[in-house]
Amino acid sequence: MAKFKYTAINTGGKERKGSIQALDINMATSALREQGLFVVKIHNEDEAQGGLSQEFDLSSLNKYR
Repeated sequence: MAKFKYTAINTGGKERKGSIQALDINMATSALREQGLFVVKIHNEDEAQGGLSQEFDLSSLNKYR
């Protein structure tokens, strides 16, 4: 299992940061979605700098805050 560090938005619109262990990035993202979190950024902590990372532009969601 790998350890993934994430930034997510909860159903109340609050930012939440943390880490989760999963077999791969897709399973980590799915597990966070099941917890009601929308993943903004996620990367594998076990990989060297420049490893797997995903980032999303959520500026369009500001109108919902």
